[in-house]
Amino acid sequence: MIRTKARSTTQRGGRKMKHIWLIIAGMLQLLLMTAGIGGAAQPTPGAVYKQGELIVKYKEGITASVNANFHQRHGSRQVKEFKAYGLEHVKIASGQTVQQAIESFEADPTVLYAEPNYILHTMVVPNDPSIGNLWGMDKISAPAAWDNNIGNRSVAIGIIDTGIDYTHPDLKDNMWPGNGIYPANGYNAITGTYDPKDDNGHGSHVAGTIGGGGEQRHRHDGSKLERPINCLQIY
Repeated sequence: MIRTKARSTTQRGGRKMKHIWLIIAGMLQLLLMTAGIGGAAQPTPGAVYKQGELIVKYKEGITASVNANFHQRHGSRQVKEFKAYGLEHVKIASGQTVQQAIESFEADPTVLYAEPNYILHTMVVPNDPSIGNLWGMDKISAPAAWDNNIGNRSVAIGIIDTGIDYTHPDLKDNMWPGNGIYPANGYNAITGTYDPKDDNGHGSHVAGTIGGGGEQRHRHDGSKLERPINCLQIY
């Protein structure tokens, strides 16, 4: 009976995590869709983007067989396809500007929107010499919250950021352990693997604030929280 109950709990946990990932994927898709609605998109003034490239979103129900000669029509080629979102990273025709390509692609009846392949930067570090001071904990009244509740191991925290350093001494004991269906730590949406190792530092900083081991105080003193951290790396 104990083993059966454990398996049942694991299955429920697996279904719950699947729902969480589906919700996150839906939110990301909605953000991508709303970014391009409203006629032929103009590149954002001052924004940096890759010349000669677009991100193209196809209308719902458009398949490869229906759209077989799409790139032939536009003189373009596929760089990478994101099937789950109906998106393509596209190299546009030689000699064509990004704006010209956007207008051409958005006039195609199979395209929902097209936009530049923007180059995004996760953060700009200020030159303030006191940036490392952890004044933020008092600013958000964290000590008062910890007096009230330090969490529960049955409730996982999801962090959508640059990944997480799951080997860090202040974080490793609070990482989500996996459930037999999904591996530990989280998912990397960039590489399509279950390895969200932080290559930037921002996600680990956020994780340390939310659930770092408060008694270790090696670097980034978070709270002594008793809750697992699960990460979705998208930057």
